[in-house]
Amino acid sequence: MFSFRYPAVVVLTFVIIGTLLGWKIDPGLPIPIALVVAAFIFLLYGFFRLPRKYFIFPLAALAMAATFLSAGMKYHLFPTDDIGRLAGYREQLRFFGRIDKWPAIKRHKTLITCRVDSIVINDSIRPASGSILMNIRRETTRFSLGDQISFSGSLGRPRRSGYPGGFDYSRYLFNRGIRGTVYISNPVRVMVHQPVYNLFGRTINNIRQWILECFRNNLTEIPASLDF
Repeated sequence: MFSFRYPAVVVLTFVIIGTLLGWKIDPGLPIPIALVVAAFIFLLYGFFRLPRKYFIFPLAALAMAATFLSAGMKYHLFPTDDIGRLAGYREQLRFFGRIDKWPAIKRHKTLITCRVDSIVINDSIRPASGSILMNIRRETTRFSLGDQISFSGSLGRPRRSGYPGGFDYSRYLFNRGIRGTVYISNPVRVMVHQPVYNLFGRTINNIRQWILECFRNNLTEIPASLDF
């Protein structure tokens, strides 16, 4: 008789298949929902009619349908006010939003993730959603998590990896929910409307900046490139 020694492996396999299908295929919302409903009915049928050792099949089918729906919504379905739909790439716009992650201070740049709430298009303010990555080409501790800010720039889409197996920066940002990147030459071009004073966070940022400066002033180029 057919039996399973490791049923969790079967469910995990179907979950992986569902995730890959949702990532590669854009069937729209109705089809994944219909699959979830059908898999749930199959699960009920299996619970009452199938031998317990075969119950793993409807359970795995439901897991695959659910992950297919979840991945499809994450990778393909965006709301109508999504910043990626509203903002044309390389089009000069003004963005309004809030910093939703601590700024990452790198060598000669500061990376800030901003959750956009509105943009200015054709001299009119339109509601928007989604996150963009601000790349300020200077090191700065001026900004804090939660600051309400506005800035101007063009939304750029990072290029995909040009060779197999290479790091795909575009996919990396997309998986983090970031629709594009805005490059800003100077932090003074970013206006802070509602600053959030976080003494602990700013202290940590200042200490981190001091450590990085110590590395660069006292180590050679390769050891000093250490980032954390």
